[in-house]
Amino acid sequence: MIDNFEIYDYAISDEEIMTACGTAAKAKLVNVVYDENGRVASVKEADTVGELQPGGDIKLKNEFTYDPAAALVKTYAYTDGGEFKKVSEERYSEPIDPIPEDTWETTIGVHDPSIFKDPKSGVYYVYSTGMIDIFKSEDLIHWTKTTNTLKEIPQCVKDIYKHDKVEEYSNIWAPDMFYDESDTATPYHLTCSYSDEFGKNNSSIILFKAATPEGPWENGQIIFTSKRDDEELGKVNAIDSNICVDHETGQKYMVYGSFWQGIHIKELNDDGTVKDPNTVGKRIMSRSGGIGGPEGAYIVYNEWQGYYYLFASFDSLSDTYNIRVARSKNITGPYVDQNGVDVDRFEAEDNTPVGYKLMGSWQFPNGNTYYGPGHCSVLCDNYTWYLVHHQRTVKGGVATLNVRYMEWTDDGWPMVMPERHTNDSWNVDNSILPGHWDIIHIGENTNAMLTSEQLVLNSDGTAVYGDKTGTWVSNPMSVTMIIEFEDETIDVVKWTAWDYDNNRPTIQFTGVNQDGIEIWGKKAIDTIIYK
Repeated sequence: MIDNFEIYDYAISDEEIMTACGTAAKAKLVNVVYDENGRVASVKEADTVGELQPGGDIKLKNEFTYDPAAALVKTYAYTDGGEFKKVSEERYSEPIDPIPEDTWETTIGVHDPSIFKDPKSGVYYVYSTGMIDIFKSEDLIHWTKTTNTLKEIPQCVKDIYKHDKVEEYSNIWAPDMFYDESDTATPYHLTCSYSDEFGKNNSSIILFKAATPEGPWENGQIIFTSKRDDEELGKVNAIDSNICVDHETGQKYMVYGSFWQGIHIKELNDDGTVKDPNTVGKRIMSRSGGIGGPEGAYIVYNEWQGYYYLFASFDSLSDTYNIRVARSKNITGPYVDQNGVDVDRFEAEDNTPVGYKLMGSWQFPNGNTYYGPGHCSVLCDNYTWYLVHHQRTVKGGVATLNVRYMEWTDDGWPMVMPERHTNDSWNVDNSILPGHWDIIHIGENTNAMLTSEQLVLNSDGTAVYGDKTGTWVSNPMSVTMIIEFEDETIDVVKWTAWDYDNNRPTIQFTGVNQDGIEIWGKKAIDTIIYK
């Protein structure tokens, strides 16, 4: 029964024994798909990978495309030598549809997205920079670009800036929709921005009114203008408008601004025009000396938390954009972050960014680089919250629309899922949680690209993170899970997801640690060890 016998003059290692006695193998993944009755529905092999040396390990990428009939998928690693090992077992109470491919007719090219749900039709709309580009959806997942109904630069812009040639005019930026139910004829009020020259603050905010959410946009009027050489109006940049309402008084406000002296808020008249257009209003968010933003402000009121939340983007839109949040009991502020720090920092000597960091640039293993998520908007739809933003896969590249499910911490701060929204579910079976996870401390106070580290959840309730060991406990009756180490406790909510980069279903979580830093987690593609 002895296959090989050799005498050594020293104690050899396990690796040397396997090398001497074993042979190289090829490994592949096999997915066994079970239906809801527990019967095998199909068996699908992934591509064979390269040589696997005895004692070595290899990460196997699963090319399995999700079968909508699957209730359970067991994945095994096989070698041509007959070795096999179960890699994972993933159970789904509902099929997870793949996230549709990004195309120029759906989500690519969406920049500065503003989300709106039409109260009449129930259709979702996203309004984007680019002469008021409009995208619509029935489900927040599948998007279609509509015909642009703004055919040329509005006359109100030409009346102020008076260029000789049409090509000397800039573009229309950052449209935002507000539904004014008191306006029975034209309730769809769209504000957007015009900057006469990039990098200068000779800019205007335009108000359009229409009878439908798709326009046509005619007879726009300038409601506010910033002027580079004006002592008062030169303090601000009149772009990135968002209309919000005081939930107690019904008073409408416009929040706006970019760089210079940051984000300001002004009262509106009943007809949607700005009160006193010769003053800039109250400053509510800024950085020291106006360096590094913020811009793209958006205010929502969360009645369950009892706060107004101010979302804004810091730094460069081409790569280092990151989304920050502050909150206030009053719509006009003051707004503070999770540490109680006022986010109006224009006079501060230190330019370290403040504000609760919701997300920034990131990369998971085997995945794309994602740069500069930002210029977000927020939707509360039937008690479910979503964050809508753009992002890029290369520095300075084309922006793409993203919609993410958003939850709230026990302390009342938002957190978003690492994967984009599809027909995901909170119903995650505890039996599929053990294994390797990729986690990112996405809330770290930096605008740098953040990459993942590996977390291992063992089936006995222990956890390993780098050189730290700890425990994890998941509540089978809710979305919650706690991962605890000696120096860090992470409270998370877990969710099913579609892994867009690897074209497969997965499990994800989002949560915060004891310092209020948001953390993302995604079930990893396991490492197979051949012995």
